[in-house]
Parts: sequence; structure tokens; C-alpha cells
Amino acid sequence: MLIQNRGPRARYFTQHDHGIFTGQLAHAWDIGLSMEAVLANAVHDLPWEPLDDLSQGDIPFDDARGALHDFITLPKRDKMRLYAVGLDALDRIHPYVGLLISLHYSVFFPRTPDTAEYHAREDARRARNCAALGLSGDDDPALQRDYAWLKFFDVVSLYACLDQPGAQDSC
Repeated sequence: MLIQNRGPRARYFTQHDHGIFTGQLAHAWDIGLSMEAVLANAVHDLPWEPLDDLSQGDIPFDDARGALHDFITLPKRDKMRLYAVGLDALDRIHPYVGLLISLHYSVFFPRTPDTAEYHAREDARRARNCAALGLSGDDDPALQRDYAWLKFFDVVSLYACLDQPGAQDSC
């Protein structure tokens, strides 16, 4: 969930809607991204869909803040669980989609003992997908180029979703 604060009110965006907008930016920019890279931009937050579905009533609430959890405040263990399941689904869409988004998500969690299992699984996923796609590894120049564009479009989309029109501050 992305929450745009508007004084006493708020505007809510689902993570996946933000992702779709990210994909639209990647497509419209016309920089020669492959269809798989544009698709990865568009579905990069698809794993959040179960938490963003208001009809399910399972939106995580942060009692300490008295507000819904958003993508920043959701506890790390919940994010890692959400990403692990979501990345399996993204792998089924296309190995490059799973690879690129695994790379994107992995930087969110520093390598510590409590993230070791997550990183081991994702390191293996990326190695497997790189081998299947004939890429040299996480440092493959084409992969790193697409990853840089994913980060760029993600930030642009976050800025548009989190800040009100005319905002002077960055998200």
C-alpha cells in the first residue's frame, strides 16, 4: 500500500497499481528495453496484491501508529515472506522477470543472520535464472542496465504516487 498524505485525508494506491504505472513509464520512455524488462517493471510489485486487496480485510494494521502498514512500515519478516512467494509466481511469468525483480528486492535486506535464508534462496534463484538465460551472473552488463532503469522508473512512479501535485519535497 502506498499512502499519499493530504492533511487530514489520505489517498491510497495499491503497490501493483504503482507497478503498472512504473511499467507504463518504462514502455513510454522508449529506451530499447526488452519486452521482459518492461514487463518486470510493470509487475515488480505484484507480490503485494494479497495485502492490498481491501475486500479481503487482511490489510496489516500498525497499532503503534494507528494506521495501515505501508510498504515502508511493514515488518521485514512479513516483506521477506511476501517476496519469496511472489518471486516464485514472477518466475513462472518469465525467468528474466523473476531474475530482475529478485535482484531488486534483495537489496532491501542487508545480509545478516536473520536474512541469510532469504538471500540463499534468492542467490540460488538468480544463479539458476542467469544460467537458463545465458547470462554471466548478477553483474551481467545487460541485467545491470535493466536493473538501473527499473530503479529509476520505480522512484519516478513512487514520487508521483506519494507526493501531491505541486509538491516541493521528494518522496
